[in-house]
Amino acid sequence: MPEPANFLDPLILAGLQDLELAARYAVHGLFQGIHKSPFSGFSPEYTDRRPYVSGDDTRFIDWKAFARTDALYIKNFRQETNVHCGLVLDASASMNYASGKISKIDYACLLSASLAFLLLSQNDAAGLSLAKTPAPEIIPCKSFRQHLHLILSALGNIVCSGETHLLPALEAMRASFRGRSIIIIISDLLCDFAAMAGLLAELASARHEIMVFQILDPSELSFTFREFSEFIDPETGKSLRALGSSLASGYAGALADHQKMLRDFFAGHEIDYSLHTTDASLLDALHIFFQRRSRIQ
Repeated sequence: MPEPANFLDPLILAGLQDLELAARYAVHGLFQGIHKSPFSGFSPEYTDRRPYVSGDDTRFIDWKAFARTDALYIKNFRQETNVHCGLVLDASASMNYASGKISKIDYACLLSASLAFLLLSQNDAAGLSLAKTPAPEIIPCKSFRQHLHLILSALGNIVCSGETHLLPALEAMRASFRGRSIIIIISDLLCDFAAMAGLLAELASARHEIMVFQILDPSELSFTFREFSEFIDPETGKSLRALGSSLASGYAGALADHQKMLRDFFAGHEIDYSLHTTDASLLDALHIFFQRRSRIQ
């Protein structure tokens, strides 16, 4: 059992080798950190009462009011809006990369499982679209608790391969929506972003809530390679033999341009965007989602 302080350590969670258990620990760790019950934010809220009439469900009788007035009343509840939330997960070959003990896909699966567990615990509907070759794998949004096992099974059986194909996965998830929804994209975004920019802009203008979690390995940000090495693109198989130190400056510039393009696009379309490395706690990502979900009524 992990200590409470380590509930959100991705390496410890990955070591549990049980996605549902890891998700449970992560979500409980989140709420322990913010000192709030996971069921206090989204559950039905008691508003007022009305006189009891024959046929009313006796479970909702206000017994405290009965003790004061000797009359039966039924509690009225205001059910907060449940939402449909589609997780779009990048399953391309580049997500397999790891400079340490946890890969980008390991981290992304832990995050996806935790978000699905959180959503379904609150009676929201969760779905999953795996961006994979040759076609996306789609699990439509459902709100019943047993649906979690379908999502976790898909996550546990991911085999990352091929190039990034987020656009078909986004289109498949959109087709399963009914009304305004939340779309969560989890990817390293090391791809031709222009291919899906138009659809993201269209979804944002349709008032869907879009959140993007970019997952990168720490070495992809710092590029610590200095020796003569062979660099292989895992998605295309293309390779380059070069002295790492000779590539560092050009790599840093290209990455900075790519990241600026992403930030500018997301900011221009009011899309929530955050960058997370695989050695970082899941707390930031889960807390970002929790805050956004709490604002949606």
